[in-house]
Amino acid sequence: MPSNRSPARAEALPREVRENFPQDMLALRRYVVWRYEERVGKSAKIPHVADGTGARASSTDPSTWRGFEAAERVFLAGGYDGVGFVFSPGDPYAGVDLDDCRDPESAALEAWARELVATLEGYAEVSPSGTGVHVIVRGAAPNRQDGKVEAYSSGRYFTVTGRAISGHGLPPPERQEGLNMLAQKYLSGAAGTHEIARSRRGEPGRLGDMEVDDLCRSACGGEEYVYLVGSGGIAGNGDGPLEAERALARLIASHTQDAAQVGRLMDRSLLGQRPEWRGRVDHRTRTIEFAIAEALGERCN
Repeated sequence: MPSNRSPARAEALPREVRENFPQDMLALRRYVVWRYEERVGKSAKIPHVADGTGARASSTDPSTWRGFEAAERVFLAGGYDGVGFVFSPGDPYAGVDLDDCRDPESAALEAWARELVATLEGYAEVSPSGTGVHVIVRGAAPNRQDGKVEAYSSGRYFTVTGRAISGHGLPPPERQEGLNMLAQKYLSGAAGTHEIARSRRGEPGRLGDMEVDDLCRSACGGEEYVYLVGSGGIAGNGDGPLEAERALARLIASHTQDAAQVGRLMDRSLLGQRPEWRGRVDHRTRTIEFAIAEALGERCN
């Protein structure tokens, strides 16, 4: 899909990232490039390997990550809309995504977002849309989303703009207490301290099936999830059953990277009752594996 960015933006993004993004994070091999692509009638930020091949990147596969210099070079060559940083269980970093909280004209933040940015006191930057904010600190996040707030420390990538609000170039501070407060106040039903520590180690199956189902219904894309669960053959945009299966699997995989759990939740839907899904193990396995790799790159902001 062609990029819609201008030459000026192509030059500015790497320079701003080099100047403003935490310098210790720039030295890590955790970068991808991304571009907007249509997925079930809406635009998503899909990550790609920063090697010029066009191959998809995965937030759970380190072999698809590259250094910042490689990502910068591929981005400047054209065809991509930005650069992203992957949060890994082996790193001490956590990212907080605050959606739809910033006026792109005045740069003013809504009160709740301003409070969170001040509480976390980490590196904060404006999202690509200009309407959201990303904050990076050190600590373990619950790997959850509820409404306009998301917090992850593994299994996700964040877009990187370098349009810093605070913490220019500085190492992100340790803010576990702030992350715990955020989880309790904004992420309803979020895991406690012990479960957050488990998420840092990347342990699957952290949430029960019904908890994942609740997340799918309440998070971004919830209306589409409810529709697809009750649909036996078509996706929300009128596509056929195969596209509907892929769309539903991606939505589930955005909240759990446990393949068995994705499969169980798929089985409970009307789509999961189709003979093509029940009787073809190879098709089922490929659909789930692809969904886990792809959904990790989709963003709402």
